[in-house]
Amino acid sequence: MVPRGKYTVEMYSNYAKFHGKTHDYKIMYKDIAKMFQLPRVDRNDMVLLFQLLKPLNMGLTMHQFICI
Repeated sequence: MVPRGKYTVEMYSNYAKFHGKTHDYKIMYKDIAKMFQLPRVDRNDMVLLFQLLKPLNMGLTMHQFICI
């Protein structure tokens, strides 16, 4: 959901790798400050929200939260 786009997530022992069409991100688990599981209002789905210590840079935009 945020950052926008479709990403493939690969989980490893020390980090998670997000692979998209134009960007690839490697997020170390130690760089995750908080993680929330939230219900979506419009559906019966759940959302995972990660707060990062080091924000992701996508161009000039910095994302401190990742929402899946």
